[in-house]
Amino acid sequence: MSAKQFSWPAADFHEPAFRRPERGGVPHEHLLGEHLAGLLSWARSARQPVSLLLVALQSPADSHCAPAPFLPLEAVSAMQRLIGASDTLVRLGERDYAIMLAGASGTEARILSQVLRRSLVSLPATAPRVGFAVFPQDGADAPVLVRRALYQRDAG
Repeated sequence: MSAKQFSWPAADFHEPAFRRPERGGVPHEHLLGEHLAGLLSWARSARQPVSLLLVALQSPADSHCAPAPFLPLEAVSAMQRLIGASDTLVRLGERDYAIMLAGASGTEARILSQVLRRSLVSLPATAPRVGFAVFPQDGADAPVLVRRALYQRDAG
């Protein structure tokens, strides 16, 4: 990824107290907005891009037999292997995730979204959809970026 000099505050959701073991150690979803806003503040001052990817792991709709069980820990492990150490994965719901990429351009976000789709489709009971938005091209604040990424994810 591009130059990544963003560092999370000391008491942030990278601390073990903010992680749930039953969710694969992924940070709490309610902190997404606050930390995305902090990342955008850093990006403005550093003149760096930020990419937000929203991932939905749906059940395949075309299955005529009983669906295989969804394995959230496998999905988390697969996504964590694909992102950098300074990137952040947040679980938003049972099958919904957000990935924040500090210093990542639209090209990098597009490549990661394609790699995520190819990697996650091999998991049982998973039909991945990925949408992304990039600061500043797609929006200047967190709500706009989330809406753009959701629209792209749901349209694709």
